[in-house]
Amino acid sequence: MKHTRIKYGSRLRYPRRILCALLAAIMIAPLNVGAATADDRDKYSDNSTVQKYEREIAEYERQTKAIRDKLSSLDDDIDDAAEKKAYYDEYIEVTETKIAETEALIDELGMEIAALEESIEVNETLSETLYEQVKERIRLSYESGSATYLELIFGASSLSEFMVGIDQAVRLLEYDTALMKQYEQTEASLSEQRGRLTESELAARQMEEQLNADMADAQNMRDECDALIEKLTADKDSQNSLLGEFNSKLDAAAKKLDDYIDELIRQHGTTANVAEGEFMWPLPTKYTTITSSFGPRKDPFGSGTIAGHGGTDIYCPEGTSVYASNNGTVLRAEKDSSYGNYVLIDHGGGIYTLYAHCSKLLVKAGDKVAKGEVIAKSGRTGHVTGPHLHLEVRVNGTRVDAMDYVKKP
Repeated sequence: MKHTRIKYGSRLRYPRRILCALLAAIMIAPLNVGAATADDRDKYSDNSTVQKYEREIAEYERQTKAIRDKLSSLDDDIDDAAEKKAYYDEYIEVTETKIAETEALIDELGMEIAALEESIEVNETLSETLYEQVKERIRLSYESGSATYLELIFGASSLSEFMVGIDQAVRLLEYDTALMKQYEQTEASLSEQRGRLTESELAARQMEEQLNADMADAQNMRDECDALIEKLTADKDSQNSLLGEFNSKLDAAAKKLDDYIDELIRQHGTTANVAEGEFMWPLPTKYTTITSSFGPRKDPFGSGTIAGHGGTDIYCPEGTSVYASNNGTVLRAEKDSSYGNYVLIDHGGGIYTLYAHCSKLLVKAGDKVAKGEVIAKSGRTGHVTGPHLHLEVRVNGTRVDAMDYVKKP
């Protein structure tokens, strides 16, 4: 196995608790290993340098968390605005269809009204013609004795003809009267239909005006949504840029602390006996898919920055058994904001393994563990995008590629 020291961008760094644990372990190392002298323990008892770096890192973590929270809120706001815009887009499309249908209805009503007006005009002409004809027949009956109502009555040569004349005159008068009444009824009916159609046309035009007003309001709201999305997107870009700046500052601060702890570890050695043999795969052999390798990678949380990945991410469902890769002593078994629930094992010889994002821890600090022992259950705690095991190997305080030490089945 190669033990080459590898530089890294420290995006995934030593959590503060782990760093303190390493320092504390150095200061209280067991007598059966190369422990620090009393003078060394006195020298590092206050941890002032470590505390200074921790405060700096804690502040950057607080600021980056605030930015991530802001980004999450912006994403929610953008989703809400996009959902509203989609609603108004659909509303406008439906309203445009209704307006087109209403305009077609208005055109149809207009043609029907025009046809009725033409029929009314024809009916009025016929009615007036008939009325004039009746008046003319009555007038002529007095003046010229033409074949009118009076001629039918008084032109009779006998009583029977007289009675027939009266009957015919009555019938002719009734016919003319009925015909005029029919024209009047027809005109009334046509006028009534025209009135109804005119009312319908007026209602349709009012509906069209309301639809146009509603569509104008919807277009204004849609435009406001567009403007809001544009503003929120610009805010998001600004926050992502700011996040990149603070991530760089956080990486730099973590690197300073890493270097300081590295030096302490190089000076004072390890707290455990050197483990022997090959390091085993930390999960059941059916879970071997590596979702993120050691080394530089794009930030999976959306900032767009490139940073070093200090471990190897292996996919496994939540609750999968996590095995100790070799014999060793549990240095820490606790929770960190970035790693979530994690276990750090000292294997001796300056070699450490770390198992992060667990759902449950089954060991505690100080426990001696054997190779293959179940030390935790996998999960998705800490800063993650999904369930997996984050595995790290550290040599003399420096993260190295775990695949140079752990045998993949």
